[in-house]
Amino acid sequence: LFNSSGFEYKAERSWMLNLLCDGLRDAADYKIYQKRHVLEMALSFHDSKLSDKGSQELVLKLVLRVLGIRKAATDLIERRGFFPWLHGVILSCTAETKIAELFEKARAWLAEADREKGSALE
Repeated sequence: LFNSSGFEYKAERSWMLNLLCDGLRDAADYKIYQKRHVLEMALSFHDSKLSDKGSQELVLKLVLRVLGIRKAATDLIERRGFFPWLHGVILSCTAETKIAELFEKARAWLAEADREKGSALE
């Protein structure tokens, strides 16, 4: 993904990131991604100097897919440093609409988690 020596490296990278987005459909897929450290590599790549705007958009799309899967969202938020990463993304402000969408999904997930904790205590 990041070590392509061909002249079409941007197209290859875009294809791979799209494939990762499309391939993530449920918690079982996320588990496979976990084993291969896909999300960690994608988040790091988003912040690197090698990442162009198109690649950053695709990484954000991947993160949105993760946030749409409950177990994956829990892992991303509680164990993978999502909020510090998001803070850095917001400071760089490269894709405002996607960032707002990410923030809203994360906020909705936290509100739901708080409601469940509250109902479990009752």
